[in-house]
Amino acid sequence: MPTIGRLLLLTLVTEEMTRPGNVAENQEMTDIPLKKSPGGSYFPYPYKGGELFGLQLGSFGANEDGVIARMKAEEIFFTQQNRSIGLWIDFYQTRLTRRVIGEFIDMVEHIHQRVLKLGLVGCSSIDRWRINRRLKKAGDLSALPVKYFDDPEDAKTWLVMELE
Repeated sequence: MPTIGRLLLLTLVTEEMTRPGNVAENQEMTDIPLKKSPGGSYFPYPYKGGELFGLQLGSFGANEDGVIARMKAEEIFFTQQNRSIGLWIDFYQTRLTRRVIGEFIDMVEHIHQRVLKLGLVGCSSIDRWRINRRLKKAGDLSALPVKYFDDPEDAKTWLVMELE
């Protein structure tokens, strides 16, 4: 999805969530109030009768330090929430170097006990292969349900479906 389209979608979702009456209605789905992560995502994010959390790690290009800093900030935020939830991560337009993938795997190792399912969006075929290889090498992570998507909406739908 082009950057303009993703920004428009994020803007529309944010406007809908903050429109008078809608936040209260969406909060009724959970007894925990919505919080904003360092990347600007709502936690928990109500979606199709379920809840999930989305990490916005896309649009960093080749800025390794920027995406890693965001990852670390999101990891701290996520661990402070003290609940298990489906997690989708947007990597569109971020170059997934060995260093970035290594830091990503480290982050997942730290938070995996609170991740029910992991949906990754915007990864090339070679990035998928590299991530899968690293996940298999990290023993505890091999049982984590992980799926790759081109469309964020498909990832979010999968995350709120019952575990099969």
